Amino acid sequence: MKKNPAIAIVGTFDSKGEEHLFLKHSIERRGLRAMTINVGTKSAPTFPPDIDLFEQLRTRKGMSRDQAIQATLVRARALIRELYDQGKICGAISAGGGTGTHLGTSIIRVLPLGV
Repeated sequence: MKKNPAIAIVGTFDSKGEEHLFLKHSIERRGLRAMTINVGTKSAPTFPPDIDLFEQLRTRKGMSRDQAIQATLVRARALIRELYDQGKICGAISAGGGTGTHLGTSIIRVLPLGV
């Protein structure tokens, strides 16, 4: 792994931005690096994330909610695994309600057990 990899904060920053920003600040206060990844599908995030899948997947206009969530899941799973394989992240955390928890856990699940 690269020196000082980050902890990925994966979440729906359109609806739970404040909670994820709290996680970011808490991680950084402990001297660790944080990488924020927005997987919200409704609207733009409440703060500028390091990686914004909402912006990257803007072509989803006209998609149903389920289709937008599925497109986000496919892209985010590939991204989180790629970041881990490249040594850019060493762990991941998320917070959410029903949909946010579904997204976060479905994405993080691609990491090896124990990460």
